[in-house]
This record gives sequence, C-alpha cells and structure tokens, in this order.
Amino acid sequence: RDMPAYTPVASAVLYVVRLWARTVAFARAVSKNSLGKAGERTRGFSQAAGDTARTLAVLAQNWDTRLHLEAVPTLERWCKRAMEDGSIESIDIACAMWLHLALIYKWSENLSLHAVSTLLCAEAYFNANLKKGREDLLGFSEAEIFELFHATRPRVYAWLKRQPSVDSSRVLEHVVRVVASSQMAPLLEGGASLGRRWRELDDTWDG
Repeated sequence: RDMPAYTPVASAVLYVVRLWARTVAFARAVSKNSLGKAGERTRGFSQAAGDTARTLAVLAQNWDTRLHLEAVPTLERWCKRAMEDGSIESIDIACAMWLHLALIYKWSENLSLHAVSTLLCAEAYFNANLKKGREDLLGFSEAEIFELFHATRPRVYAWLKRQPSVDSSRVLEHVVRVVASSQMAPLLEGGASLGRRWRELDDTWDG
C-alpha cells in the first residue's frame, strides 16, 4: 500500500490521489447543494434526491478519511526524502508532493493546524523553489496551481485570525523553518519553544 520512495511508476499513484481528492470534493458539493435550503442552492449545479444526497455525504466523509490516513503519510514521506536530496529533479518532486498535499487539504471542511501549515508550506515552497517552465512536470496546469492557492487563501486567513496568537505563530514559524531549511519539520509544541510571536499588520486584506 506504500512505496519506499518516489519513482516514475508513482506518477500513477499521484493521478489516483488527484482523482480521489476531486471525487470527494464533487460528491460533497452535490450532497450539500441537494440538502441545502432552496435559496442557498447553486442554480444549474447537479442535485440528487434526498436519500442519494445523504448517502453521498457519508461516502464523501469515508473517502476523505481514507485519503488522509493512506495518501497523506505516503506523500509526506516522499516529500521529505525529495527535500533532503536537494537535486534539481528532487526539488521538482518535492514541489509535486506539496501540490498534491495542498489539493487534499483544499476542500477540508474543518481546517486544523496541520492543514493550514501544509497549505502555506506548499505555496511558499513551490514559489521559492520551482524553476520557470517546469510546471507541466507536476501533474497540474498553471491555472490549476493558481486557483489551488488563491481559492484556499480566504479560508486560511480567516482560520488564522480565529486562533490564539500562540497557534497562529506556531503555523507561521513552521512555514519559515520548512522553506528556509528545505527540510520537513514538525510543528513546534506549545508556545514555550517559540522564539517570537507573529502578529497581523493593522491594514491588511480582509478576505
């Protein structure tokens, strides 16, 4: 169920991860749209009968749980090895792993410290390391990559604003450590180990 390292054969696994994540998102969207109030439904979007919509909601939750339990650990291990190697090809692989991890968390209903940290690390690492013209090697088009990060930004920003200062600082400090060292690193525990606290500027984009 897991490969010891990323290989060209693993591109098939990444295709399944992308398909799996998008299927979960579509099933969840259809169930929500079908079960929502009439005024809250999206016009022209697929709708399902009540029982079917409820079944879709349960299936989407089960699929999402398996995705996080089975795919995320594998992608994180591949990403860690690629970042440690540091060659140009390995950096491309690490960028691909970060993008796939971000795709999984893109549609998470309840964001967490790990989810937000992954989304921010993915964007920062990708922008800092991918060489221009190599986007097509990652399994995503440029438009998909742009949409992936920009679609999640309002939710990530809102999540950070709701958290205690110590938790938002842990996330942002983790992003700096990962991108600056080009190494996968665990989130810092609690506030005692934080060398500094992050705070929002007075005038910022409000989502």
